[in-house]
This record gives sequence, structure tokens and C-alpha cells, in this order.
Amino acid sequence: MSTTPADASVHRPGRTGTRARRQFYCSRFGLLCYFRRALNRLRGSLYAVFGVAALVVALLVPAYLRSLDVSVVTRAGLGTGGPLSEATQQARLDKIGLAEILAQAAVAAEVPDAKLTLQAVQQQRAARPAAAVWGGTDSLLQQVCGPTGARLANAESVMDLVLPEPQRLAVLRFLGTLRRLDVQEALKNRALQKTALFPPVASSSGQALDAAILLTGLLMQADALRPSLRAEIEQLAGAANRGYDTAPIEIVYLNVTSLAKRMTWDQLVSFLQRVKDLAQLRELTRAVTLAPADLPVIFAALYLAESPDAVAEYLRTMPKTGIRDVRFALGAGKGGLALLLARQQPLYYAPWRDWMLAVPGVRLLFRPLVALAQQSWLLALILKYLLWLDGAFCLARAYSNLRREPSPLAMPLQVRGVNTLRQQAAAALALALAVALMEPGLARDQTPLQPATLWSLPRKNPSPTAQVTTSLVVMNNQTNWLALAVFFAVQLTVYIVGLIKLREIRRQEIPSALKLKILDNEENLFDTGLYVGLGGTGLSLVLMALNLFTASPMIAYASTGFGVFFASLLKIIHVRAYRRELILQAEWEASQVTP
Repeated sequence: MSTTPADASVHRPGRTGTRARRQFYCSRFGLLCYFRRALNRLRGSLYAVFGVAALVVALLVPAYLRSLDVSVVTRAGLGTGGPLSEATQQARLDKIGLAEILAQAAVAAEVPDAKLTLQAVQQQRAARPAAAVWGGTDSLLQQVCGPTGARLANAESVMDLVLPEPQRLAVLRFLGTLRRLDVQEALKNRALQKTALFPPVASSSGQALDAAILLTGLLMQADALRPSLRAEIEQLAGAANRGYDTAPIEIVYLNVTSLAKRMTWDQLVSFLQRVKDLAQLRELTRAVTLAPADLPVIFAALYLAESPDAVAEYLRTMPKTGIRDVRFALGAGKGGLALLLARQQPLYYAPWRDWMLAVPGVRLLFRPLVALAQQSWLLALILKYLLWLDGAFCLARAYSNLRREPSPLAMPLQVRGVNTLRQQAAAALALALAVALMEPGLARDQTPLQPATLWSLPRKNPSPTAQVTTSLVVMNNQTNWLALAVFFAVQLTVYIVGLIKLREIRRQEIPSALKLKILDNEENLFDTGLYVGLGGTGLSLVLMALNLFTASPMIAYASTGFGVFFASLLKIIHVRAYRRELILQAEWEASQVTP
């Protein structure tokens, strides 16, 4: 006599018997069944609350893979001083030029009371305008050019002081009496006849090159150049004197001229003392030339940084947001600037954080998270991703407890542990999407500026056009890799869900013929990878057409490619083999039935 699966399950021992007894009691004791459903709802509600709380705390953790949170920089800079305190100190020492540019940096960084300090420094400079440009009465520029520069009270920069002929003659007489080999090597460049960028000194318009050469020699004598930078300049100057290409040393003079046109003597000396080599000099000069208004920010960063070399490296690797981030770090203080330069990562501010912190009690929770992110970036990141994983898992559990219970006929199809596997797969997918989509630095495309070749030796008398170099822009679109990672994670999760469904059908205690019908019913589930892949391709193409997605068009088709691959792997390798096994088992069970 044949029996229904529900009736047959009553007579089976083990877990199926337990379900049957539970069904029996629920059908006869409505209060017990109601209590069990209420308990499931309560459990699901608690899971939902815990999941949402974990996700909220995960959002508050200010730690990222490739970005630095502004709150961490702000905390690191508390009580460490900054450009405003340094400007006040330099003003007391009568270093008006340094005080003014540092105060301008403080104003740009929006430091409180910075405008009042800048006004006070500017009033101090207006009372003694010449002394501010000269860099003080004890500066070398004042000692050399002071006697002939009485009429230059309105000069605004070093180049304004050195460019007039009386000052150039005074500097030439002074440098001519020196025995320093590097200075004399640079002075010999005044005799160059074939130049690439400047008119020769002997020509009618050679005043600019003459002033740049004399100013470079004066900076060497004042020990304003680091030994490594001075050695490179001496090498290029000597190569030009021996008949090699003059463009490399002219680029140096051009950089010195660009800086001298914008700085006083003490500013120029302090700036160059923090430049390591010609590559850094060229990068910093390029940044100043492209955005002259950012000169105070760059100068203050070099002046306050524990490692000035890190400033040039940060501006090179972050060409789009480097100045903005350095400006913010200066406003935070020396500690914030040191942290930014040590991490070498762009700053990020979550725009949604303000309204979250406005909730009572959230700010108290946020402070220790910021402290943790400052002390240990790795621990904060691990905590953040564990919270993401736990929050997603709790929400998946909440859905499992709050959804409608299966009918009595479907009770034999329930397999212990399968729901947990599904929840874990959903949590893993949520974590992967959180890493890919919630990390601000992953999709940010900032191609570092490649260091340009400054010279090539020992080519003799090359054409001027041969020295025109352009930095190679390496196309490294991080959005493409991010899109590939998202597509792969989604398709891998769909594949795992299909394997979980196969395991569930395999462990169900029902006849093989019925398993075959259920397997056929799940055919659409096994094809989900194809549907998701086509949907991802279509959505990507629409977003690219609307300029909301900047990846390569070929990346969009990777979604379909991953879908075809994982769907084929699931159906050909797993589903087909299991269906064949079920067919054989169903035939054997049918043969065992007694007529």
C-alpha cells in the first residue's frame, strides 16, 4: 500500500520522526504551536536588531583599505601645533617672510584666528617692507645686494631684487671672489652660447638666465641646498660647460626662477633646504606653477613635515586630491600631517556621518572607534569587517525566523543545517559587496605622475627638441578591476547557493522519484547565474551610457561570461551527475516494489 511522503515520515526514526511528532502536537495543541511561532518571531526580531546595530557600528568604524578618514587625522593632530603657532613664533623672531607664508597656509587650512594673525604679520611687514623681502639684516642676500638695493623698497620677491643690473653685478663680484668649485662651475654657465630654453647671457635678453645663474650660486654659498641637490646641479652645470646638452641645467635655473618670483629670501632658503634632489625640485615647482595659490600650503607642509621627502611623494602619487588633503591635515596640526604622510593615502569623509552622529549616544560610541583606528589601523579594519559579516548573518537569520513556516506537506523536505549554510553564503556575499562598494579608495583612479627624465648623458650637442620629455601616463583603471571583483563575487555566491540546494535535495528523506521532480522544479534556480550575468551586463551598459560608470565596455560583458561559466559548471558537473544518480536509484526503488 502506498503512502504519502508526510505519512511515511511519521514512521521513520530520527529527525524526521521528530518533525512528525512536532507536526502532530501542533495540530492538536494550538497553544503550543502558537507559542513556538511567537518564539520564532521574537528570535527573528532580536536577530534583526542585532544585525542592524552591527551594520551601524561597522559604518561608524573609520578604517578603510586605501583611504584615511578625516576624523582619524583630526584626532592625531589635537594639541600638536600647526602653521598658525609656527607663524606666531617666526613673527616673534622677526622672520616676517616665514611668518607671512605660514599664516597664509593657516588661513587656507581654515584654522581659527588665522586671519587675525595674518593681518598682524602683514602690518608688521608693511612697517618694514624691505627687510621682509631681504630676509633680515643678517641674510647673505642683504649683505651682498643691500648697498646697491636702496631703491628697491617695493620689491615683492627675490627675483625682483636680483634681476636689476646693479644687483647682478654685486652678486657677480661677490661670487667671483669665492673658491668653491660648485659655485665657479655654475658661473661658467654664463658663457654658454647655445642654449635651449633661455636666451644666452651675452644676448640682449639674457638678463633672466644671468639672474638665475647668479641666484643659484648665491644659494650654494648660503648652504640653502642639500648636498645631494647641490651635487646634481654641479654635475649638470659641468656637463653643459663641456659641450653637452644645456637643457637639463636650464630646467634647474627655470625652477629656481619660478620659485624666486614667488618667495622672499628666507622663504626660498627654507623651501630649498627641504628639497632632496632635482626630481623633487621639479615636482614641487610644477605643483607651485600649476596652482600658485597653493604655494603657502606646499611650503607649510614642507616646513612642518618630519620627512619633507614624503610631501613631494604624496603630491606625486595623489595629483588630484593631494593639495586638498594636505591643506586639511595642516588644519588638524603637525600630528595629522605626519599621519597623512606616513600612510600616503587619500583622505575620505563620509557625508552621511553627520546625521548619524546627531543621534544621541552615537558620538560617545564613535570616539573610541576613532581612537582604535588611529592606534591600529589593522585591528579597526578587522573589527569593521567582522561587524559587517555578523550583521549580514544576523539579518539573514532574522529573515529565516520571520518568514512563513512551511506547510505540513513540506515538512519532510526540511533539512537541518541547510538554512545556516544559506545564511553564511548571504553574509559572505554582503561582506564582499561591502569591501568592493563601500571602500572609497578602491574605485578612485589617481594615476601617479611619473618622474620625468631630467637629463641624458653623455650626448653631445643634441637637438633642443630631443630634451622635450613627457611623463608617461600609465592607464590603470581601478574601476575595471572593481567591477570584475563584484561580478565574480555575485556569481560565485549564486554557484554556492546552487550547491547548497543540491545538498539539501540529497539529504531529504523522500523517494528518489520525488527528488527528481523537485530537482526539475529547481531548474530556474540553477539558471540564476545566467539571468544575473545578463542583468549585470545590461545594467553596466546603461550606467556607462548615462556616464555613471567609467569602466571599459568590455568589462560589462564579463558579467555574462562569469554567469555562463558558473552556470555551466553547476549544471554539467553537479546537477547532471546527481540527476543520473537519481534516475538509477528511482529505477531500482521501482523494481523493489512488490506487485
